[in-house]
Amino acid sequence: MGRKFHKWNDIMEENFQKEGYSELYLEIAIEDYEKDGDATALMLAIKRIADAKGGVKALSERSNLNKQNLYKIFNNKTSPRFDTLSKILKALGYSFSIKSLNTSLNTCTDC
Repeated sequence: MGRKFHKWNDIMEENFQKEGYSELYLEIAIEDYEKDGDATALMLAIKRIADAKGGVKALSERSNLNKQNLYKIFNNKTSPRFDTLSKILKALGYSFSIKSLNTSLNTCTDC
């Protein structure tokens, strides 16, 4: 009896349905972007999450962004503005947050 192989996209989509997986995946993609500046990889990660949450068409409807512009962004034909990226993340159920690069600021003793 032969081994049953699964397609990569099927495995990823299944994982994205698990509680917390998408958030962790996005956090890692952002950390990688902060290290290497590879916006292409970051946008691919966001697109994978969008695909798992109904695809670009559904994202377009939830974000009130033009579907063709989203395809251009995800295919690296254009870079999103900050407000556009914010709308994309919000439509996917996420937001930006700020954390200090200076670890000493993370423990405020006078607060």
